[in-house]
Amino acid sequence: GCGKKADKAGETQRVFFEELKDGAKVTSPVKVCIGVENLVVEPAGKELKPGHGHHHILVDTPVPNELATAIPKDAQHIHMGDGSSCHEVTLDAGHHTLALLFADSNHVPYSPAISASIKVEVVAEKAK
Repeated sequence: GCGKKADKAGETQRVFFEELKDGAKVTSPVKVCIGVENLVVEPAGKELKPGHGHHHILVDTPVPNELATAIPKDAQHIHMGDGSSCHEVTLDAGHHTLALLFADSNHVPYSPAISASIKVEVVAEKAK
């Protein structure tokens, strides 16, 4: 390299689970907090700007191969269009896969996908 600092576009853009670890045993609802690197989180519906957008949590469903279409809104695709970084996800007991997918203000994922995925196991609440 020539020692010049890369512009933002050249830096790794990523999302990650802040507290949850892969394989964690959790109780429901699961608080999912999402960290970002070189991205700006803002509410949906704003002007399209590169590197800006909002989070989605995909529950037990793979990140789509088709990244040119808006993410559906249903029980398995949680939209955080208010620009939040934490969301409580209610899950049944058992094993679940949680995936993060960052998308632009029109809910269209970036390509290549800015995503992260972990598996968690929801265990029954302990009786108080």
